[in-house]
Order: sequence, then C-alpha cells, then structure tokens
Amino acid sequence: MAEVRCGDYNRAFTLLDEGNIPVQLHGRVLRVGGTAPAAAALLSAAGIAAAIEIVPANLEEAFVAIVTNPATEPAAG
Repeated sequence: MAEVRCGDYNRAFTLLDEGNIPVQLHGRVLRVGGTAPAAAALLSAAGIAAAIEIVPANLEEAFVAIVTNPATEPAAG
C-alpha cells in the first residue's frame, strides 16, 4: 500500500484508475494498492510530480484484501 501526495490529485486519481492501479481518495491523499513503482512510473510519464510513501494497509483495506483473496484450504488427504 502507498500514499500519493501531489498538487493535481484529481488528475492523478484518473490516471491511476485508468491504468488499472487500485486507488482510493482520502481527503487529498491517494491510497494506492499494487506497487508504488508502477504508480510512480505512470504519474511521472504524465508529468505529475508526486511524493509516494509506502504505508501499512488500514483495517478496511486489509479486510477487502482478505475477502477478495481468501487463502485456500489444504486438500483433505
């Protein structure tokens, strides 16, 4: 998980979303799933200067990750 801070967060959100990078807006900070380098490369290619910081997932993000990617149970032997 990463937080993205930039001057044009609206445009950054659109670019990340269209680039299939999971993104949420929290105030004026974007919370980005996936890899920070992919988000940084996409924003840089579009000329958007951004500060990107790796952060832990919050409770909601962790819950969604668990629900959408449940661990498989071992097969009974």
